[in-house]
Amino acid sequence: GAYPDGPPGDARADPASLVQHCLRRPGKLLYLRIEAKDHPPIERPPMITVDGLAKRFGELWAVDRIAFRVARGELFGFLGPNGAGKTTTISMISGLLKPDEGTVFIGEYNLWESPKAAKRLLGLVPQEPAFYEEFSARENLLFWGGLYGVPRPELKKSSDAILERVGLAERARE
Repeated sequence: GAYPDGPPGDARADPASLVQHCLRRPGKLLYLRIEAKDHPPIERPPMITVDGLAKRFGELWAVDRIAFRVARGELFGFLGPNGAGKTTTISMISGLLKPDEGTVFIGEYNLWESPKAAKRLLGLVPQEPAFYEEFSARENLLFWGGLYGVPRPELKKSSDAILERVGLAERARE
């Protein structure tokens, strides 16, 4: 993880102190893996594999050759102050921003060699609402599904089913 020699202090006994320590390290992106205290970790194949991921903006290294793995079903998060590279990293993992170096695998798929296959396995909840207010509910579903390469006939059918399931079928054009 973020600390090759272990976290500072007794982070297992006091996770809040670890979070405070992480937030005081300017310009550092840290990742945090949560494990159940009384249960040994379960070995699972990685769902996300990041190796040597880097992104520069001019002279600034926003993300500097990070590497980690996230298993299917694992709780995993990023910590760091503004400017540490959290959003840049998520943008590269989700395929919204191309890295300058490194690889991202989602399941068995290299994100940049098989983007459609990789993105079918990935779900992302952005920090801001991910819809366009000028689009109707149906148009938003069609737009976002199209970005993920869902075939148009399947997209129309599943959009109607989703709108029905969440009680918005009557308001689909609003």
